Amino acid sequence: MRPSSLNKKTVKPSLQASYKYKSKISKGRRLNQSKKSKNVSINVLRANSNEEVLKPEILHNCEYLSKCQNLWKIESYSSLSLPKEVLSWAFELCKANVKKMYEETSGWDEEGKFNEMAHPAAKYIIIKEKDTNKLLAFSHFRFDVDYSEELHVIPEERSRGIGKFLLVILETLAITYKMEKVILTVFKSNTSAIKFYTKNGYEEDRTSPIGKSYVILSKYVFDGQYMKHCAEIIY
Repeated sequence: MRPSSLNKKTVKPSLQASYKYKSKISKGRRLNQSKKSKNVSINVLRANSNEEVLKPEILHNCEYLSKCQNLWKIESYSSLSLPKEVLSWAFELCKANVKKMYEETSGWDEEGKFNEMAHPAAKYIIIKEKDTNKLLAFSHFRFDVDYSEELHVIPEERSRGIGKFLLVILETLAITYKMEKVILTVFKSNTSAIKFYTKNGYEEDRTSPIGKSYVILSKYVFDGQYMKHCAEIIY
């Protein structure tokens, strides 16, 4: 009897089969990942090809958004179509809300921030008072593979539900254009904002860095099965 030879005959083929099986799995995963990345890129291109991203039917299909329109007026723009005075107002509001937090951490780059908000790929949702057209809040976002949106409400209008209203609009747009998730960045010192987002279903994203002054939060809205009506968002 030669135990060593028997071991070679019985073990070696099983190891080879195991390696081949793992190889097939790895190849399958790579193909699936490649297909997923391609689909994401196509969806981003399709979304960005729409000049008017917030179409009337999108709002009418969601009961929550329809009700909110009785209180507030919603306007959507690309950075190229956004009136200059509205861009200036949005920038000043952003500056008033977060400049101090930037200065306490990475530093405030005024020109860089303005250029980011004026970028050709930037999209805007503007919220106004329905009766007076007073500017109340905005969200600056992009349809992209990896980009964080931002949301700002004027101080005297907070706690009226405008922030949640903007979040639902963004999530509805993400679903409509088959985006995987909504991503946003919040300073860790902005505890009230973090509490607000987590209350609305946002969690720390896997891309959120360790040891930084900010956290990246996200909410998955599309899991591979297209949601036909934005009213399916539970709020």
